[in-house]
Amino acid sequence: MYLFDPYYLPDGIADVNVESTPEHPFAYNRIVPFSYFNRDTQEPYALGSESEREAVLLYDTRTKLTEEKTVEYFI
Repeated sequence: MYLFDPYYLPDGIADVNVESTPEHPFAYNRIVPFSYFNRDTQEPYALGSESEREAVLLYDTRTKLTEEKTVEYFI
């Protein structure tokens, strides 16, 4: 996964599977294997045990597609 990690580590991460990349400073600076997020351990990028995970969902009602804002094309 491409992600932005706000913690600046000049030497990068000690894990050989996590890549640090300075080429995209406004988009992402780490490339982390997806499997790292599904670990139950207390390691970098692990989300921990499933029973303790939480999620916050944000939804912008200003960009919601409604019938008035939707254009349909028939070919």
